[in-house]
Amino acid sequence: MTTRSKLQAQGANPGQNNAFTLIELLVVITIIAILASLAFPAVQGALDSGKKAQARNDLQQLVMAVKAYQLEYGKLPTVDGAEEFSGDNDKLMNVLRGTANAGSQLQMNPRKIAFIEPKIAKGPKGGIGPDDKFYDPWGKEYKVKMDGDYNNELANFYSSGAGFSTLNYSVIAASAGPDTNFGSADKNAGTAKDDLISWQ
Repeated sequence: MTTRSKLQAQGANPGQNNAFTLIELLVVITIIAILASLAFPAVQGALDSGKKAQARNDLQQLVMAVKAYQLEYGKLPTVDGAEEFSGDNDKLMNVLRGTANAGSQLQMNPRKIAFIEPKIAKGPKGGIGPDDKFYDPWGKEYKVKMDGDYNNELANFYSSGAGFSTLNYSVIAASAGPDTNFGSADKNAGTAKDDLISWQ
């Protein structure tokens, strides 16, 4: 049997185009779109979890860097006498990274020891930005508070909801979380609900 007779026996016409029809393509595209829309929330949830894990890791590294500095120099890195860094953590980061070149920041770490080496970010998100500030994965600066009185007590970031007004730590750090807004009253409500704190 020749090839042509085999094709005719199977009902195939060698001159006929066996491509997908427009309706078949639309059905396939619709199915792919439905599957993608079902998978998107799961992917978004995984990305959010990854960002929270990164922020927690950054906070722990930040606290450990301050404690390592204290162990090395016998004091906390209260740059220019500041015990709290919120919108200006670049001063603290220059000291902890050993990148300061002049002034009081250099005097705080004259040996230029790198106590922390966070990744360098292209923009203000998830690392050290171009302005030397340490940003969380959502683009907000990490907040740092240190015990400048050396009495092992720090005022809580929140006035209620945590169960105590003072914390027995020498340093704490916090991230504003996904909503990029720090809360102040109740840790378990409002904008504070998604805040991440080093002692939690």
